Amino acid sequence: MPVESQMTRIYYELIIRRQNNYTFGMVCLRKHIYRIYTVDLIS
Repeated sequence: MPVESQMTRIYYELIIRRQNNYTFGMVCLRKHIYRIYTVDLIS
């Protein structure tokens, strides 16, 4: 697993804890993952 992926996961786990809102965190994570996959497909 690339370091970038690990950092992203840690970053979003921190957001989820800070917001104390699991749903909010997962929405952000899905948007971010979708953006990464879209960029990968285009490039």
